[in-house]
Parts: sequence; C-alpha cells; structure tokens
Amino acid sequence: MKTVSPTSSYTIDLPDGLHEDEGDDRVFSCWDEEASELLQLSSYKRDTGAQPPSSERLSARIHGAAEAESIKIHINGCPDVAAAVTKGDDGLFWLYCYASWSDLMILATVSGPSKLKITNGWACKSIRSIKRANAT
Repeated sequence: MKTVSPTSSYTIDLPDGLHEDEGDDRVFSCWDEEASELLQLSSYKRDTGAQPPSSERLSARIHGAAEAESIKIHINGCPDVAAAVTKGDDGLFWLYCYASWSDLMILATVSGPSKLKITNGWACKSIRSIKRANAT
C-alpha cells in the first residue's frame, strides 16, 4: 500500500502496482488492468457558499439509471457521504461516491465488470481510506 495526494486537500491509500494518471489538478485516475477496474477521483474546493448535500449530488448523478442501489461507505472524519451502484447499458457496474466537507467535495467513481468487486474490492477500500489534509 502507498498513500498518494491527488490534491493538497486530501490523501488516499492505494495498493501497489496500479497504473496512475494524475490528469489535471482536479482529476486523478488509477486502474488495475488485470481486473478491468478503474477508480477516478475528482474534487472541488469551495471558498464561499454552502456545500450541496452529497445525497443531492448523487441523486442528480444517477437520475434515470435503470438499476441503482444505495450502499453505505464510511470515511473517517467525513460528515456527509452518499454512494450508489448502477449498471450501465454496456454491462459495466459503476459506483459513485460523494464525500463532502464544508469546503471540499470529492467524487469517487469506480467502474468494473463485477458489482461485488467494485463494492468490496481495492477501489472501495481505498475510498474508505480518504483523509483530509490541511482541513480548515
């Protein structure tokens, strides 16, 4: 395991051996080619105004999904987490998890061919390891 900082606002623990792409300053991707699983993290730092609840963001994201199942994900120190799994038309499963603090929102998206793997595998365990850095 290793700890990475996709931005200066948070860290996440990832298994060794994953492929990584830092993209830009707000998107980080990592994947396990062998398992065909991808974890993508994006974040937004809010300087003013109220943060929309994670449940509202999630509802908007999965609106219209034929199969959507809410799941519980606990992130230590995060006051507002909402997550759900959907199945795409292509047969892939998608997990969306919003984690929100008063000044930071993180969207973790996981895709893969198995619902069980994306909800219980390395990516979901990594999401649970998210920690704030420099929290205000």
